[in-house]
Amino acid sequence: MTPRHARTVAAILAIGLLATACGRHGSTRTAASSSTTTATTVSTTTTVSTTTTSTTTTTAPSTTTTAAPPPTTATTTAPPTTAPAPGPQLIDQIADTGGADKVMTVDASSWSSETATVVLWQRTPGGWARVAGPWSARTGYGGWSYTPGESTGRSPIGSFTFGTGFGLASNPGYRLGWFVVGASDYWVEDPASPDYNTHQVWPASRGAVPWNHYERLVDQPVAYQDAALIDFNVPPSGHGRGSGIFLHVSKGHATAGCVALPRGELLTALRWIDARTRIVMGPDREIRKL
Repeated sequence: MTPRHARTVAAILAIGLLATACGRHGSTRTAASSSTTTATTVSTTTTVSTTTTSTTTTTAPSTTTTAAPPPTTATTTAPPTTAPAPGPQLIDQIADTGGADKVMTVDASSWSSETATVVLWQRTPGGWARVAGPWSARTGYGGWSYTPGESTGRSPIGSFTFGTGFGLASNPGYRLGWFVVGASDYWVEDPASPDYNTHQVWPASRGAVPWNHYERLVDQPVAYQDAALIDFNVPPSGHGRGSGIFLHVSKGHATAGCVALPRGELLTALRWIDARTRIVMGPDREIRKL
């Protein structure tokens, strides 16, 4: 390009810039020189390439996360257990305990039963409480009676106190008196004697005993190892009504009318009994009437 041509191009560009600065948009005019020389117009087309940067945002498809259900704890529901309402205690169904603070119940299943259930009860501020038992006792081979008589094998029905204790050895802790059995100790069972249903000492030196019916206590070393009198027919309210009813050691079979327990249980009872203790004994339906 000659210097002249360059000056021409510069003039054209200046005119274009001026037009743009004045706000005239559109086409660009070509200016001719006033000289006679024909100017060669160099048309320069500036192509502004606009590059549109397209940012493609790829949106990942929405993922719906379903929360796993909480772990299931298998609950095993036990069938409802309704504890049976406790029925009234036997001791609470006895109409009259004679003002006792302690009661031994001897509860037989029937009139002919030779066994019974023994429970020791004690009065507390909240009512009667079971102290010991149930224990299984042996009773008369003839069953039960209100008036057992002599030699019938029947145990008496009723509510009684306790009397003296005795045994082959010293007192194990019984509080109502105790004697050690020797060769001269007898229990009189002769309804015709004034000594009926009492303990008597008759030394051999005195000769033959004066009673027609009696029990020499030393002759029962198992049963009378430890024993206590049950105050049935004491003092005698009728001769022949019955005598010699004891709480004693069991020999493993029915008695002649007494109440017999294994020795360990018997000793527990003997040490528990005191002056305000009663024994209530008989068939179940009968003792509930007492």
